[in-house]
Formats: sequence, structure tokens, C-alpha cells
Amino acid sequence: MDYKNLIDDFTKKGFCDCDIVQEIVWESEDYCGLNESYKKKLLKCITKEAEDGNAEMCNKLGAMYAEGKIVKENKEKAFEWYKKGADLGDGLASSNLGFCYMYAIGTDKNDEEAFKAFSKGALLGYTDSIIRLGDMYLFGTYVSEDKKTALKLYLDAYYYSKDELPEWGSMQAYSDVCRRLGDCYYYGYGVKKNNLEAIRYYTEALYYYEKRMVIGDYYASEGLNKTKKRLKEASGEYFGTSDDGSLVEKTITVNDIADEIERIVLASEKRIVISPMEFIANVCRDKFGLDDLKSSNIECTSNDIFFDVYDILIEKSRDKSTPFSMRLVPEKEERWGMPYVFDYIFKKKG
Repeated sequence: MDYKNLIDDFTKKGFCDCDIVQEIVWESEDYCGLNESYKKKLLKCITKEAEDGNAEMCNKLGAMYAEGKIVKENKEKAFEWYKKGADLGDGLASSNLGFCYMYAIGTDKNDEEAFKAFSKGALLGYTDSIIRLGDMYLFGTYVSEDKKTALKLYLDAYYYSKDELPEWGSMQAYSDVCRRLGDCYYYGYGVKKNNLEAIRYYTEALYYYEKRMVIGDYYASEGLNKTKKRLKEASGEYFGTSDDGSLVEKTITVNDIADEIERIVLASEKRIVISPMEFIANVCRDKFGLDDLKSSNIECTSNDIFFDVYDILIEKSRDKSTPFSMRLVPEKEERWGMPYVFDYIFKKKG
């Protein structure tokens, strides 16, 4: 398609064909290599559409002022056009407006208005707005910190953007939300820590960040670097590293399991009441990604991993030099004959 001739034809006639203008605008960030004369004509068409109430063109004009493309960079005008586009119901404009309020771009910083703008964008189905709402709940920005709500929003954005793949805009949102979901599982935000799930989401994020880089989306570079770093950390914890630096399947020892239980107990402000069997199974699953206590990945001295770990925990509790304590819940002392069926109290000594 000869975009130059089309623009020339429409501007000579004194009107713009909205569909063609939008195709030119979204086709390429360099505006199809247009020279200065044609860029001015394109700007005239976009401005006319925006002034006539085209919400998408309001957002595009805002982006042009924000990035200094075709026009001189002007953050205040960018904010004004984003706001008009958001008021007219454009989800992307609402998201960009939220960024303006959050980072004081062309206006004063206002977390409340940012929350409102992202909420509006989310209701309009724009996934980046859903992601930013998740960020606000995760870090307690304007709203009370709520990591479970953050996780739910990230999952919503994940499924919405996945359904739209491989469109460029969805690739952008999908890679960003996969990285955040990886963080949730790696750090235990709103969900139990699970390195295998973290690795799965980080790997997805990495794939689409790299695809974005290939097509020239250099805004992906920061997310790409963060994902590489965290994927390496999560993979190293789960797999381990060989002498040449490559990842290898990690063998877990019963001491590793006991040490992780001790770490969890000492990090808790409250006592933990649970059966040792359940505690050990939970740690194997959530920390080491093992659902089977008979897994060949666990190294032990006897045929029963549970009793090996249990014996180590008893020794830790008896050791006066350690702050770790475990003891039977008193009212259950007379029930049954095997220790693993009882609930124990795990806590710091003192």
C-alpha cells in the first residue's frame, strides 16, 4: 500500500480516512519512513480525528507528544490528550493516564487518580491496566497492601493477554504479567512459594521478551534482564549448578528439608501447629518442587525419608544451643502409637 499517496490524496481533499490513518499509525513507529512533509500531513489527520472525538487518535496524539515523535516533546499536552482519550472511553488512554498520575508526567503525582484511571482501563478490558492495579495492591500504593488480590489480578491479565497472542500488544502484556507471576511464586506473594511454578512463568516471560526484542521493542530490555536474573536464581535453587556453570537436577538431602523447616519456624512470629509428616511434605512440595517423599531426588540414610527428617528435627529441638523447638500438642499425647500422626507445636524457644 502506498501510504504517501493515500495521505496526499486525503489531505488534498480536505478530509482524512480514519481507517487508513489508523493503519499508518499502528503499522510502524517510524511512520513508514515518511519525510517531514508527509509527517505534517499525517499529524494534521491525527489531530483532526482526535479533535473530532476519536478516542484512539487522542491516545496516539498523546503518545506522540510524550515521545516527541513528529511533534516536539510536550508532557503536559501528552497528559491532556491521554485524559481526553480516557474520558472518551479508550482503555489504552486510561492506562497511559494512570502512568501520568503515578509518575508525575505532565501533571502532579496523584496515586488516587492513578488508581481510578487504571481501574477504568481494567473495566474496559485493557490488560496493562489490570497489571498496574495488581502492582498497586502488591505494594500497597493508595490501597491497602493485599498480595492475594494482586495475584488474582495478575492471573486475570495472564489469561486475557494469552487469549490475544500473538498480537504485539498482547505479547507486551503477557511477558510483563508472566514475570510478575514468576515473582509471586518465587517470593511467595499471595501464594505458597513454589520454584517450579516460578520457573514456568519466568520461562514464558523470557520467550516473549526475546520475541519483543527481535521485532524492535526495546522497552522489553529491562523486563528481559530482570527475568533472566530471577530465572537463574529460581533455577539455581531448584536444579543446582555444575562445575561448568550449567544447571543440573539437584539432589535434596534430608538435612536440607530439616534446615528449611527450621528456617520457616524461626521466621514465624507465631507458633506453628501441624503434624511433622504434613510439614515435611509441604516443604518438599513448596520449596523443592517434590510431590513424592519417595522421590529419587531426596538423599537419605534409611528407607524412610520422614523418619530421617523427624530424627534431625528432634535433635535440633534438644540442642540447647539452637532456638528451634518442637513438641507434641499435650492433649494428643495418648492417641495412637506413632509420632507422625500427632500435631506438634513448632516455635522459637523462649
